[in-house]
Amino acid sequence: MRYVGASKISKLNPKPNLTYPLIRLPQRYKTIVGKTAHIYESCEEGQKTIVLVFDETENKERVIQPVIKQNVESDFSARFAVLEEEIRELRTLIEKEAHLTPYIKKPMGPV
Repeated sequence: MRYVGASKISKLNPKPNLTYPLIRLPQRYKTIVGKTAHIYESCEEGQKTIVLVFDETENKERVIQPVIKQNVESDFSARFAVLEEEIRELRTLIEKEAHLTPYIKKPMGPV
């Protein structure tokens, strides 16, 4: 890796509640304008490093992971099973409390 220059990170505000960090590269990199950059982050020796990779053909398979659709039905089934178990637990607690309520002495008048 070699040093290519310094740039102050500025910001771009396309909307009032949206801010993007903006970095300007040296003019000799004008040929990459419009290309897709793959961004990698690393932290070595306590310093954050950001690397841009422009060779899409070499890194496309490695960088862009395929979208895998989850089986919606099985996801819902699992979520429902968890909810049903929690409802059973709550029902058990309520029934225990209702069963014990007659045996609990309630204070008479202000304490």
